[in-house]
Amino acid sequence: AICHRLYRWIRFASRITRALDAELRRFQARPIKKRYRCVMLDGVYLPIRKAQGAARRPLLVAYGIDEHGRREVIDFRLAQSESAAAWTRFLTSLWSRGLVDEHVGLIATDGGSGLGKALEMVFPLSAHQRCWAHMMRNVVGACPKRLAEQVRQAASEIYKAPSRRAAIDAFRRFKRRWTRRVPKAVAKIERALDELLAFFACEPELRRAVRTTNGIERLFVELRRRLRPMG
Repeated sequence: AICHRLYRWIRFASRITRALDAELRRFQARPIKKRYRCVMLDGVYLPIRKAQGAARRPLLVAYGIDEHGRREVIDFRLAQSESAAAWTRFLTSLWSRGLVDEHVGLIATDGGSGLGKALEMVFPLSAHQRCWAHMMRNVVGACPKRLAEQVRQAASEIYKAPSRRAAIDAFRRFKRRWTRRVPKAVAKIERALDELLAFFACEPELRRAVRTTNGIERLFVELRRRLRPMG
């Protein structure tokens, strides 16, 4: 009797899995007709169980803020790595289904090189916003500990500026003050300044939400929280 109940449970679970697989295929093949004020792109590494053992693979995710301010997962794909080739395949799929440059106001990323190269190929006309949260961690990491907090506070004045022109002026003050003491930290911001300030092209009420990839990072926190007890 126990074996019979177990067999029935396994068959029931298999039917659910097949139904979910079919739903996922439809989701990942659907046309993308919406326009997005911002699309955030990032990857999260997840544990995958296989016959030969556990492994960690990245899930590439596109997360959007639409014209009405609603947030949603646009698509996601399991990949072998976060290489330029993997991101290009994912972005090409989005583009072929309707998510083209003209329908995207801004693309926000953490600044990974593989994703950057893929964006140049698939979305060459879209404005690219580098994540300030990731940049600030890099800047602080390039400073002596005794100066880290001072530099962080000074650099934050750049993205807190009321306009792009004011942000450029804030960077110039930052550069004059800190170049001699922390040249590597200043250089990190200077090299990416145009992409760090792309968010100023958005409406003022949207700028805070799109100057970082925190929106998609919060999604990943919730994903990890749900996967941890379930395996």
